[in-house]
Amino acid sequence: IGKIEAAEKIYTGILTNINKQNPPIRLSSLYNNLALTYHKLGKYDQFLDLQFQALQTAEESKNYSHQLEIFNNLFIYYKRNNDQINALEYLEKAESLALEKGSNQELGKIYISLGTSFRQFNQSFKKAFQYFAKAEDVLDPKNNSEHYNYLLIEQANTFEKQKKYSAAIKKYNEILSLTPEE
Repeated sequence: IGKIEAAEKIYTGILTNINKQNPPIRLSSLYNNLALTYHKLGKYDQFLDLQFQALQTAEESKNYSHQLEIFNNLFIYYKRNNDQINALEYLEKAESLALEKGSNQELGKIYISLGTSFRQFNQSFKKAFQYFAKAEDVLDPKNNSEHYNYLLIEQANTFEKQKKYSAAIKKYNEILSLTPEE
């Protein structure tokens, strides 16, 4: 925790100096990093305030990848707090942005998150698999192997929750078949 508290002091000091000197630095990154530090310290109000500042700054500077990152941070925060409405709101915003900017990798990650959310919040396995199918359509196992494997794991977990163990084993075997041998 000492390192987190030190990080808080460093980031707030940098932010103070930036506000005084106005150097060309990506403020959205600084806000985001300080927000994540506040989150780790349990200062959730400050976390949310800075995430929204980071989002506004990223939108103003048209930094789409950073907007997606912040939407994901907000999604994770609300999902962990079992706030389905806000969690899905930020995922849907991320989905719209990823569709607009044509980022298949990001879109695939978003679809996986939507699938796991519907599984978690609603026990809607059908809806979860619909989003997993969308993720499978946009992710390439060769170019997005990490995300594709994560998709397969989430599909297997969903089968397990339904007690469809043979289908889950097929997904795990698919992961093994995609894993390079050493």
